[in-house]
Amino acid sequence: MTLKSQTGRQVFVTNLGAHNYAKAERFGDLVPVTQARVNLFHTDRLLEDIRSALAAMGPEDYVLTSGNPLISGLVVAEVISRFRRVNFLYWDPLYQDYIVRPWPKEAA
Repeated sequence: MTLKSQTGRQVFVTNLGAHNYAKAERFGDLVPVTQARVNLFHTDRLLEDIRSALAAMGPEDYVLTSGNPLISGLVVAEVISRFRRVNFLYWDPLYQDYIVRPWPKEAA
């Protein structure tokens, strides 16, 4: 039984690439917001795609930022606009694992 099936949470990856995200799967099913190469010159279309990918997101789900910082910024802005908070999954190089970092901190 996965964490997703127990809690209903999902992990929204801002730009799913070739990285190994296996350790993030314990927080829920991985949901790519975008994948690989994305046309960054059509930000209106990009924002539509981001909103569509985030349609099933709930306030308790996670955001794992990966890839282009413009995409990550737009995803985080959209999540904060919708929920007034965001639960980041942050890669901790010391522990070699993901940890949860909610924003704002009192949202934990």
